[in-house]
Amino acid sequence: MINSGSKFIRKYVLFLTLLCSVVPAFLKAQTPEQSYAFALYQSRQGNYDIAIKSLKRIQFFDEQNTFPGVFKVLADCYFEKSDYENAYYYYDLAAVQPGNDSLLPDIVARKVTCKLFDHQYQEALIDLLSFNGNPNARQQWQFNMLYGITYFYLGEYNESKQYFLEGADSLQLKQIAGLNADFKSLKHIEKRYNPKTARVMSIIIPGSGQMWAGNYRDGINSILLVSGLLGVSVALSGSLSIFDSFVIIAPWFQRYYMGGFQKAYEIATVKQQKERNKVLAHIVKTLDKPVVQ
Repeated sequence: MINSGSKFIRKYVLFLTLLCSVVPAFLKAQTPEQSYAFALYQSRQGNYDIAIKSLKRIQFFDEQNTFPGVFKVLADCYFEKSDYENAYYYYDLAAVQPGNDSLLPDIVARKVTCKLFDHQYQEALIDLLSFNGNPNARQQWQFNMLYGITYFYLGEYNESKQYFLEGADSLQLKQIAGLNADFKSLKHIEKRYNPKTARVMSIIIPGSGQMWAGNYRDGINSILLVSGLLGVSVALSGSLSIFDSFVIIAPWFQRYYMGGFQKAYEIATVKQQKERNKVLAHIVKTLDKPVVQ
């Protein structure tokens, strides 16, 4: 048994030795060009993790910057994985790589998109304002749309409307009236679902702010809970002192009463944003016809 065990161990060690010598030799036999082609193929097939590993290996050993496109492909892979932080990092590196000048407007547009997806609207605007290249007609349309979306989320509707109008070509001018109506509706949305109004309403009448914002379930629950606690407080006051009754009920009352009007503010905020997003989606759909150079 001991001899058979020793033989197995020797064979296993020999196998590992061969593996460690053959695999590096195999990897070494693959040229950087082949590795890059392999990574591109994997990215096109949607195998982003495999592509990323291969691209990072090329990036590490590419001291002569033979493959300046590595950073953009890496960024694209992370973008497709919805990892916008890493995507932005590699787009930023790609933007300063020699040989990517013609792609610079598209790279900057992707950088801005990453910030928009991460809800970092001020940073997105900084990237837009920092770009001073010479985009073609298609790229300029893309920048106009990104400016419009960024200013929209920043609440700067006049600027947003201006850039959206600049992105409209002559075939879309008949739809300008609809665009004006979309922006006009934003005033109604912000007034109708004003979070401050919802909070004040729930401070005065618990649950009313939630129901005003469209969430009847939370509103009714808030009314019942606060009313129930007040009822219990009155019932306890008959057998306990007012102070003791207050000490028992106050923490629960504060929790549900204050939680109610804070919830009303949150519900109205979410509802307002949802309605604004609908307007923005309609605007983008209306203007989603880029000018072709």
